[in-house]
Amino acid sequence: MPPGREDVARAVTLVEDGRSFRYVAWIIGALLGSIHRAMQCYRELGTYNRRLRSSCRRSTSAKDDRFLSATSA
Repeated sequence: MPPGREDVARAVTLVEDGRSFRYVAWIIGALLGSIHRAMQCYRELGTYNRRLRSSCRRSTSAKDDRFLSATSA
């Protein structure tokens, strides 16, 4: 699960105090990569806003689905 705003605020504070990313991820209960990406975003933008994404990306479009169902029947 990606860290929320409160978790990122805690992570920023801990990293600025000299803690390692691994320690911060362990304390917050998030993956190391999630903490790293959140910190990178925070350093670049000065704020942290989660990007909304769909949970599963489609590999085919609706048009492709209709074509595949029509030709496979």
